[in-house]
Amino acid sequence: MAVDGDELVRALRTTMKENVRLRAEAEQRREPIAVVGMACRYPGGASSPEQLWELVAAGRDAIGDFPDDRGWDLARLYDPDPDHKGTSYVRSGGFIAGAADFDPRFFALSPREAIALDPQQRLLLEGTWELLEHAGLDPAALRGSRTGVFAATMYQDYTWLSAQHADALNGRWGLGMMGSVLSGRVAYTFGFNGPALTVDTACSSSLVATHLAMQSLRRGESDLAVAGGATVMATPSVILEFSRQRALAPDGRCKSFADNADGTGWSEGMGLLLLERLGDAQRNGHHIHAVLRGSAVNSDGASNGLTAPSGPAQERVIRAALADAGLGPAEVDAVEAHGTGTTLGDPIEANALLATYGRDHHADRPLWLGSLKSNIGHTQAAAGVGGLLKMIMALRHDTLPRTLHAEVPSSRVDWGDGAVSLLRSHRPWRRDVAGAPRRAGVSAFGASGTNAHVIVEEPPVTPAVEDVAAQPDPTSPTVWLLSARTAAALTARAAQLGAWLDAHPAHRPVDLAHSLATTRAHLEYRAAIVGTGVAELRSALRVLAEQAAPKRMTYRDRIARGTGTKGGHRVAYVVGSDRAEWPRAVVDLLRAAPVFAERFRACADALLRNGGADLRAVVTGATGAPPADRDDVARQGLFALAVASAAVWQEYLPASVPVIDDNVCPAAGRFLSGTVTLEQAAREVVSNMSQPPSRRLAELVMAGYRTFIELGPRADGPSGIAEQVAETDSARRAVVLAGLAPFDRAGTYDIAGAVATAYACGATVDWSRLVPPGRRIDLPTYPFQRSRFWLEPVAETPPPPPQAPAASGHTLTALLRRADAAGDLLGGVEMLVAASRYRHSFDSATRGAHPGSAMLLSEGASPVVVCIPSFLAGSGPHQFIRLTTEFTTRPRAFALRLPGFGSATAQPDSWQAALDSLADTIATACGDLPFVLVGHSIGGVLAHALTDHLDRAGRPPSGLVLVDTFDPAPGHRQETFRWAMRHIMSLDPAGVVVGDDNLLAMANYLRLFDEWHPAQITVPALALAATGTTAAAPHWQIGATQVQVAADHFSILDAHAAAAARAIEPWLRAIAG
Repeated sequence: MAVDGDELVRALRTTMKENVRLRAEAEQRREPIAVVGMACRYPGGASSPEQLWELVAAGRDAIGDFPDDRGWDLARLYDPDPDHKGTSYVRSGGFIAGAADFDPRFFALSPREAIALDPQQRLLLEGTWELLEHAGLDPAALRGSRTGVFAATMYQDYTWLSAQHADALNGRWGLGMMGSVLSGRVAYTFGFNGPALTVDTACSSSLVATHLAMQSLRRGESDLAVAGGATVMATPSVILEFSRQRALAPDGRCKSFADNADGTGWSEGMGLLLLERLGDAQRNGHHIHAVLRGSAVNSDGASNGLTAPSGPAQERVIRAALADAGLGPAEVDAVEAHGTGTTLGDPIEANALLATYGRDHHADRPLWLGSLKSNIGHTQAAAGVGGLLKMIMALRHDTLPRTLHAEVPSSRVDWGDGAVSLLRSHRPWRRDVAGAPRRAGVSAFGASGTNAHVIVEEPPVTPAVEDVAAQPDPTSPTVWLLSARTAAALTARAAQLGAWLDAHPAHRPVDLAHSLATTRAHLEYRAAIVGTGVAELRSALRVLAEQAAPKRMTYRDRIARGTGTKGGHRVAYVVGSDRAEWPRAVVDLLRAAPVFAERFRACADALLRNGGADLRAVVTGATGAPPADRDDVARQGLFALAVASAAVWQEYLPASVPVIDDNVCPAAGRFLSGTVTLEQAAREVVSNMSQPPSRRLAELVMAGYRTFIELGPRADGPSGIAEQVAETDSARRAVVLAGLAPFDRAGTYDIAGAVATAYACGATVDWSRLVPPGRRIDLPTYPFQRSRFWLEPVAETPPPPPQAPAASGHTLTALLRRADAAGDLLGGVEMLVAASRYRHSFDSATRGAHPGSAMLLSEGASPVVVCIPSFLAGSGPHQFIRLTTEFTTRPRAFALRLPGFGSATAQPDSWQAALDSLADTIATACGDLPFVLVGHSIGGVLAHALTDHLDRAGRPPSGLVLVDTFDPAPGHRQETFRWAMRHIMSLDPAGVVVGDDNLLAMANYLRLFDEWHPAQITVPALALAATGTTAAAPHWQIGATQVQVAADHFSILDAHAAAAARAIEPWLRAIAG
């Protein structure tokens, strides 16, 4: 059969293309993986890779006593007799300090969700944030990216604690405990769209997770991958179980490969790596800490026991990892071993290493062997990744650290001619004469029979680059940026950065500015420091660390501080209207900003061509120039100033910022929005053509714009624009930046200060023009504001002994009525106050275990109406039902049950704890929706205190309504209370609503009320005063809008609720805009 030549050529070409494709696929499947970020928390205070290295390099032993912050019964837990049931003959281990603490607000979690969350999930959330910071990546930029999460775990014993509190946790503990959610929680919180897998192969879990992450990157499923694991021993169950098996070292220490090895020692930890394909990492300019060349995973199969290690399987997994890396055994210098310190496992592992690596090594260049477990114990699901972190840091510091407790190597291993040698002292880790990269193998073997081995290599040598910031202009200001999720965290961030600067004086301020601007997320609470040297930076950091954050934006002493919103404030330009200052502003800005000068000249020329004034002559005061304040000249000057000022701002802010012109200078707004050309706009200004404004202030305030930049001269006092914004923005959250900026020390315009102030207000800024290029430096990670979130174990208590039948009715209620009849009602209340001290209580740190509740009164529109009852016995959420039904437009409405009332089992132990608990309940009920607080009687005082509390926390209500609230001053309290309490008891003669429990709850609030102090609030407030009230005390005057309602103190929420609703509803519409 004849073969056509053209067909043969086409077939050969197709074959060649296919070979190229197959080679590319094969290369991709073996592409090295870069480690571009690291994070960890291990025993001994090792809260970063650097601190872990410090621990290892110093030869420290991190094993310590059992923790006393987890509810363990330490007195009963230990018994030196291994045969004693239910106890442990070990009382030491490796534990993470503060494992019970967490910062839920940072991750938008309620306290109830936080306390229901497995502490291992919490560790991974915080660790992932630190991991991305360590990599110099903004987590917000990775939302929607193909970032995978491969998270290792072993235990979920926090489940046992949460199950005891299932009713209080209200259905949240299931997801909080599920191992599968460990990875999903991270992916959900950070918005990652790559694979999310939870891995449990026992002690090899985190190394298996790393292997799976590498495969996902090589297959193209992920572009970045978070890999690692976490272990927290919420209960001592694993210690008790292995104590029963006599598998633990009595002193809790792993004596890896030592002759005196006597069992493993349990520990806990968290370790994470951020992985990326090596080629991508190099193209993206990411710092590469190390390279993972190859990995493999296998199983023991049907070996000599399910949990017993298998030497042949370990040999196979090592050879498979070498093959995956394309390396021979001689090309690996050291192995970070599993090394649990058991008399069975360590000899098997050592012999497997001798059979694989040992054959290609010899005594003068042995394979060096060590184990991190000798320092920190067996961290279980976090063990393998901990070994990787240790070896990456060892490569960085050119040192192979010693293994502790191994003065005499195990006699159960035939170490032979020294081809494998135990690291009994620190050794320098140098390259060989050929300059080959240094490498180490890391092993992890699971009790499940799953084995893993990963080969890590030092990062590729990067060519030296020219120092782009070697000679920054010492007179040019730069800007150092700080941000945090809360005001307290911003203060802590300033203190942290100041301490770091003291400890690292060699770092240049320009590098710090560059790193702060480009490698950190820009969160809600912000500060920007404008300066030229390290002395100014240090001084400003001290100010930020020592002074409380202001509630409003400030720019003082070249420090801008303010509060944005999640995702940043929306920004708009406003055309200024101050005619008096425009010539001076132009003169200063002509000197300060070349782009301003260029645009101003273009405007001046366009105006002159169209018959306008010669603005250059006006601003220089040339002979014959018209006066600057003449109507037509001022109008033209403001136009040119606005357009030129916008040119300055557009260098730093996104170009799509809308412009509000109202009736000041519509032509400027039309030109800046692209509606007309500069020539057309100039013609409109000169002819004073009447044009409708393109954007009005009220429209953008209602659309959510909160930062308004005035394109005009800086006024000495509040500008007209500021006054208009204040009138339109009833919630008082908007900020007006007057003029381009405050004046600097020399009396000229401070453009850096202006941009810093805009940033502090929440604007998104392009910092490339103000922050010069610099070297990226590793900065301290975010200072999480942690507090305790830990469920205490419920003690088993015997049933109470039988008692004699109680007298009919409520004992305390009956006693209070007798005291009142005897003319001593307040004496009876004092008795209740004393008794209330002995009720079960919670504080701010433990409030999550006793969550409050909110009764849904109606569904409807926002803002959400949150009703707060009085804390007098007999009051409660039921009182507000009729009020909310009387609204013409039904709102979404809730009424809070004060903690300690009703079926609640615990009461707040302080006024602060009460406010914290109520704020949590509001956050759960309202989410991100705007809300208004409505408080009746003394509940109005509580609502007022909550308003201040929520405002300080950055989540203020949109408004506050006081419903017949009396002056709470001490001089009025006793008589008002006596009057109200008698009325309540007269309405409930049987004590059905008042009751003993509610009386004690009331008494507790009366006791806590001594801690209350009045505060100033900034939100709009409405005060309803019932005209038929017979109390002697005056109504509380707080500067609110006052409305009288024809009702009495109690009927205002009942028979006359319609009148109250008619007073509240239009006010709600007004503050909603």
